[in-house]
Order: sequence, then C-alpha cells, then structure tokens
Amino acid sequence: MTSSASNSTMRSYDLFLSYNSTDHKVVEEIAHKLAESGLKELFLDRWNLLIGTRWRPALERALGSSKAFSG
Repeated sequence: MTSSASNSTMRSYDLFLSYNSTDHKVVEEIAHKLAESGLKELFLDRWNLLIGTRWRPALERALGSSKAFSG
C-alpha cells in the first residue's frame, strides 16, 4: 500500500479494487483484511491517490498495471 499518487504510475498491483462510493466503508474493510492476509499490492483509491490528483488518468494507469480487478 502506498499513499503517493506518483507511485501508482510506477507500480504494479495484484488487485485493483473498484467500488461505488456508497460502499467505501465495506470495501476498505475488505482491503484491510486482504492486506492482513498477505496481499500487499492492492490499489484502492483512498490509499493510493492524493487529494488534487487527476484521478481519471491515475486510475487508468493503475488499472492497466493491475493483475486482477474486483468491482
């Protein structure tokens, strides 16, 4: 997990988590459980994008560098 938006352009992720904003709490709980289980390369926008980041291009780059997608 990273808190730097620039890292989303350089990293690859095992799992990209996509969700409806109304579900953010449950998705973040799931992400924590996955991380605790050993899956460390997760992309969750709240963890990986800084406020003010051009989110659409950053999400496209992260999705393109992810091995799997869950939404």
